[in-house]
Amino acid sequence: MANKALYIESFTDFTTSARVGEYTIKFPTPPPLKQMVNYGLPRERQVFQRSSYEINGKRYFTTDLIGDNWILLPDHVKKDIHAREWEKLINGEWQIIDGKTIWINDFYYHFLNYYRANTINFSKFWDSQWFYDLLLADSFYAPDVLGLLYFKGRRGGGTAPNNAAAEKVMTTIKNSNCGLMNYNITKSKQINFTPVKANLLKLPDLLLPEPYLTARYNEKMKGEKTTDELAFPDVNNFLYTSPTVETAFDGQLIRLGVIDECYKWPNTNPFVTMEKNLLCVKDGGIKHNIQDPLTGEIIKYAGLMAFVSSIDEIKDEQIKVVGEMYDVCAPETATEKWCSTYGARRYFEPSAFGFNGYMNKFGFSLFDEAQAHLDQEYENTLKNAGYEKAREFKRKNP
Repeated sequence: MANKALYIESFTDFTTSARVGEYTIKFPTPPPLKQMVNYGLPRERQVFQRSSYEINGKRYFTTDLIGDNWILLPDHVKKDIHAREWEKLINGEWQIIDGKTIWINDFYYHFLNYYRANTINFSKFWDSQWFYDLLLADSFYAPDVLGLLYFKGRRGGGTAPNNAAAEKVMTTIKNSNCGLMNYNITKSKQINFTPVKANLLKLPDLLLPEPYLTARYNEKMKGEKTTDELAFPDVNNFLYTSPTVETAFDGQLIRLGVIDECYKWPNTNPFVTMEKNLLCVKDGGIKHNIQDPLTGEIIKYAGLMAFVSSIDEIKDEQIKVVGEMYDVCAPETATEKWCSTYGARRYFEPSAFGFNGYMNKFGFSLFDEAQAHLDQEYENTLKNAGYEKAREFKRKNP
């Protein structure tokens, strides 16, 4: 009997592109199959593989290359690992997962290999997060995109990829201001800033920037872990955190901003917040970019303001203004210069896509089964708790 088609098979051929929401994300040309991770393994063993290297007959994850595991390596081995790892940090890599060729782009590569979602355990490959990071990275580098309006269901999984994106930018792109925002300073630190900082300070020696690499070996790292700011002065990178105000990062040029739980904010108009913060990703009429330091020529556009929210955070009285925000991000409102009226894309992720408990061992969503579960939960709630509770459940799990 043939295997049942996966939900995402309606949106990608796994080789050339994926349709994420309303946007087509093109993949780079894949290498020969024999050069992809997991080639030659039986299909049942083709799960996502974290970055690792064989050294003296023993295999080490890249994140284990700290202290003597790195310091005592011969220089030529360090140079080889450094070159190979940075190639993947910039261009991503291809893996074969459950017989399907999967392009792990640079943002998702960093998330899966270096970001511990609870500061302890690494995330597994999930197709829903793969799709989101495809859109996130494409939007970050697109010259006509300043922001991404992201709506998800009640269950978790939306904040971590965006926090990881801030870590990736702080690690790999010079001259970057990264801003993390939540509805009050306590939540901003707890949910966004502290996890990003903790993960940055756990980076392997080949990636940890100064002054933190030196601090790791002169017993000053403990003090660094308690600070409320993070700066890499050698590469001019700074990580900010902020409670929510409408102007927020107004006046700063931001490489990546994560604006989290943006409909919980008291006394703010989310539409104004979107307008103000999208301006922080451009300088005049040009999107933030990476330039040749000698000629000033633009090498690559790089910048994004990500607005992250679950549907249930939207209050009844906010529905109208959120609808207006959603409408001005429509592709059909694109101008000559920008992808939409305000230069932002929009993406709604169905609750059944990436629903915990309904993922197969490879990380692909069992969408129909998850939707059936949610439908049954709704019917049970309607029958036993009434319409208002059922309506609330539906709002949390659209």
